[in-house]
Amino acid sequence: MQEASFATLLSKAGEMTKQGIEWHHHYLPPACYFNKSADHLIMLETMENRWAAKFADKPLAELKQMEEQFFAQHEKK
Repeated sequence: MQEASFATLLSKAGEMTKQGIEWHHHYLPPACYFNKSADHLIMLETMENRWAAKFADKPLAELKQMEEQFFAQHEKK
């Protein structure tokens, strides 16, 4: 997993959507078994890659933005 800024995650998601590359995302709170970090994470995944942005607090606004990107990806099909 590569660490990245949230702006980078959004940019990658938008670019992959334009290219027709399937992607999805996860929100992992600090208590999540799969989160090895003490931070909140938003993870962006494809079949080949995985990136994560870290947040000290629950990233509600960022999750909303990522959800909008995700559903926009599926509206194009």
